[in-house]
Amino acid sequence: MQYACRGLVFASIAILVVGCGTGRTLVMEPPAQQQSYAAARVIEDRSTVPIPPEGLAKFHAALQTKLFDPEKGGFTEGDGLVVRYRFIQYTKGNQAARWFWGGIGNSGEASATVAVDFTDSAGVKLSNIQVEGRIGSGFFGGSAEETLNKATDEIVNFAVANFGGSRAAIAPDEPGH
Repeated sequence: MQYACRGLVFASIAILVVGCGTGRTLVMEPPAQQQSYAAARVIEDRSTVPIPPEGLAKFHAALQTKLFDPEKGGFTEGDGLVVRYRFIQYTKGNQAARWFWGGIGNSGEASATVAVDFTDSAGVKLSNIQVEGRIGSGFFGGSAEETLNKATDEIVNFAVANFGGSRAAIAPDEPGH
């Protein structure tokens, strides 16, 4: 019984600190008018900072998956809205420091900032945003890839709210985050 209680306490704490991250969106150029699109394409532009290739591939795949998921983004793949992104800041941080300090201060924090241009299929700019994903703590320090996950959520939420897609924005992946 005593071991079961310890296990339950440990599992509860682990759930609370796994991948504690956040995302935010800075609207640099808001849409001039409300336009709705059923289809979208995702295009990767040249980033101004180095990103690990596996992280970049996972980011692109996650963005497409969420954007084209009927329950999340609700867009179909095709001509219409063009989502063009590039990384303008990326810091992997230090997983050991995040684990050791547990989110106290910014010790070991990982972050990513992505500039996103929304255009129509003719190339006319509709809007420009910058999204940021951050992780400051997590189970065994959390993964820096969680910053990329938070950034994709922000992009899809903005696209849905301003350009169509499904009616509901993405709920955070983790309860309480």
